[in-house]
Amino acid sequence: MAEAGRPTVFTDEVCRKIEEVAALDGSVEEMAFYAGIHRTSIYNYFKANHDFFDKIQSLRERPVLIARQTVVNSLSDPNHAFRYIERKRPKEFAPQSKIEHSGSIETPIAAEQLASAAADAIREKYETELRASIVRPQINDAPQIVVELGQRSPEQTIEALPLTIL
Repeated sequence: MAEAGRPTVFTDEVCRKIEEVAALDGSVEEMAFYAGIHRTSIYNYFKANHDFFDKIQSLRERPVLIARQTVVNSLSDPNHAFRYIERKRPKEFAPQSKIEHSGSIETPIAAEQLASAAADAIREKYETELRASIVRPQINDAPQIVVELGQRSPEQTIEALPLTIL
């Protein structure tokens, strides 16, 4: 019985093209472009076919090994040998730079003054922002004091008058 669904895009030709690009240490995007398929299809195929994924990974290592072999074979040339050892053992063979300084470093402002000036600038900015955020009442908004004069009994003193603040 035949399987239902969409036919696979991974024909022998597509797989061969992916392998060709992998042998050049190409990216999955390059494999997809060359094979004429979407990179997501390749990732999905890798997930479903671990043996094919392992083969692609091995093919991608091939150019690195060829380059390494070429470098090692060229070590009979002293310039190549020196460049190789310089990169392989930089602590021993890489050029070392030493910078010496004598005298003092002078700044127009001492460090303490600079820190103090920075603190003053921050404080001034904060105070300015704080002052701007304070709402000052308008003259018309000031509370009104109204003294109600009315009948008072002989026992009440002037200090005991009723007082209303609006």
